[in-house]
Amino acid sequence: MQIIINDNKEQRIERIISNRGGGSRSEVSAMIRHGRVKVNGRVIRSGSLKIKINHDNITVDDIILQSIPLLMIYNKPIGVHSTIGDPYNRLNLLSLYDECSYLQHMHPVGRLDADTSGLLLFSKDGMLTQYLLSPSNEVPRVYEAIVVGDIDEEKKDFIKNTLNGM
Repeated sequence: MQIIINDNKEQRIERIISNRGGGSRSEVSAMIRHGRVKVNGRVIRSGSLKIKINHDNITVDDIILQSIPLLMIYNKPIGVHSTIGDPYNRLNLLSLYDECSYLQHMHPVGRLDADTSGLLLFSKDGMLTQYLLSPSNEVPRVYEAIVVGDIDEEKKDFIKNTLNGM
């Protein structure tokens, strides 16, 4: 399956505002009729106006309605390095862009070791990515590992200490 993301796509203003959490379609229609909605600083009077989904500045009561961030998850297989490019020419996320063209304008949020598999989050929103990755924001993370074979006490302590430092 391939998903194509078109940032230049136009949509009715009522639908865009509703999708951004601005209210139901009928509520949005009433806000437009009462002159509470602006597009690029200009009051609009018609809910049927079509605008570019992610390029126009939309305000309701002079409050900017932000786009909902586009996020994707990818089940990273073992053997893929969580980098965009690799000086050693190893299999990495950049090589996935040919397979998954919708990831081309996105960046990974975090990383997984090459010898692990699991869900990796991708985002188009740099501010959201920085927020999620910054240790100062203390965003909780849950890791689960399945280990094949025996682990001695020294390795268990190392793993516990490593995970507690995250």
